[in-house]
Amino acid sequence: MVSVSMALRLHREMYNKSKEDLAKYLGIQPKAYARYETGEREPSLEKLYKLGMLYNCKVDDFFNVEENFSVDRDEVMSTKDLDNLGCHHQFSHGLVTMLTEGKSHEEMIRFIKDDKTKYVLKSEVKQYLLNLADKIDKN
Repeated sequence: MVSVSMALRLHREMYNKSKEDLAKYLGIQPKAYARYETGEREPSLEKLYKLGMLYNCKVDDFFNVEENFSVDRDEVMSTKDLDNLGCHHQFSHGLVTMLTEGKSHEEMIRFIKDDKTKYVLKSEVKQYLLNLADKIDKN
C-alpha cells in the first residue's frame, strides 16, 4: 500500500493535471496542495471527496492504492496523451490497443486498482513509429 500523498500524485499524473490546477479546483493555495503530495499535510475528507468526484473514484481509492507499479508516469502514454500531441483519436486508440494486444491484465501498466486506462511505454510507441517510418521509406 502507498500513502495518501502518493495516491494523490498518481491520480494527478494519470489525469494530466498540474498541482496548480488542483489547488484552484479545491480553492486552496498551490503550496497547500503541494504539501498534500509531500505528506506534510493530510487533506480533509471534504477535499478527498471533491477530488474523488473529479477523478470519478471513491475516497477509499486514495487509501487503497496498490504498490505494484514500477513505471514512472513520465515513461508511459495513454490514448489521451497521444490525442494531446495532436494525433487523431482513432489513430491514438488503435495504436494503444495494438501495443497492448495480447497482454494479460497483470501485464498491463496500471497506477491504481481497477484502472481502465491503457498505458504503453513511450519507448514502445517511438519504436513502432520509427519502424513504420522505415517501412514507408523502403516502399
